[in-house]
This record gives sequence, structure tokens and C-alpha cells, in this order.
Amino acid sequence: MSQILVYVAGPYRAPTRWDVERNIRTAEERGFDLARHGAGRIVPVIPHTMYRFFDGSLDDAFFLDGTKELLRRCDALALLPGWELSTGTRGELEEAEQLRLPIFWPTATADQAKRILEYAECVDLAQLRLMRERRRSSERKEAA
Repeated sequence: MSQILVYVAGPYRAPTRWDVERNIRTAEERGFDLARHGAGRIVPVIPHTMYRFFDGSLDDAFFLDGTKELLRRCDALALLPGWELSTGTRGELEEAEQLRLPIFWPTATADQAKRILEYAECVDLAQLRLMRERRRSSERKEAA
């Protein structure tokens, strides 16, 4: 069985550095719990943790574009509670919808992990990845 890359999406920005760190910790906790409940098959992709020390060094476009590129390489999107308050997460949700990725709405972590595993059992992830890459390649050629 192949592993499923699950993009963890939720608020990052906040009024204070402390609140930003709390958002990062929330994403880390969900990612860890998904991995723990995922029977070795769920690999969480948590962009919050990648950029925690970049604040102020690059403009928002870098982060927003970069996280969408990460999302394009994932197999599914898992939303965190409070996602609807985040402009960036709403953009990631729109991107996931355009990519036709499965979206797992916030629930208890064990339930979210169970639903992700059920999805992974029903599809050929390698075939879906290949189809998405072909579509992206075609879109790039058309844009050029």
C-alpha cells in the first residue's frame, strides 16, 4: 500500500507572534495525530512548520504561492478547525477543489484519519498522481 500525502490546512497568521505559534502548534498536533492514527500510511504535509522562522523576510505572495505548490503535490487536504477564518486556507481550499482533491473537513482526528484511510483504500493513488501531473503539464504548455 502506498502512503497518502495529506496537506494540513488552517490559520497561520495572527495578531501576535504568540498566536502564530499557537496556530503552528495546532497544525503540528493535527499532523502528528493523523500520522499516529494513519497506520503508517498518512504522511502529513504541514507548511506551518516550514516557515515559522521566515516571518518578515519574504512577502506574502511567496508563502501563498509556495504553499499552493505544495498542495498541488499532495493527495488530499485536511482542514483544521477555524479554517474559515483564514484567507490563505480559503485559497488553499479553492485550489484543492480545482485540483479535485478530496477534502477532509475538521472532525476528531481519529475520525479524520479513518476517513482518509478509507479514501486511500478505494483509489489508485499512483494513477491519480499521474493523471494530475499530466493535467498540470498540459496546463503549463497551454500557458506558455
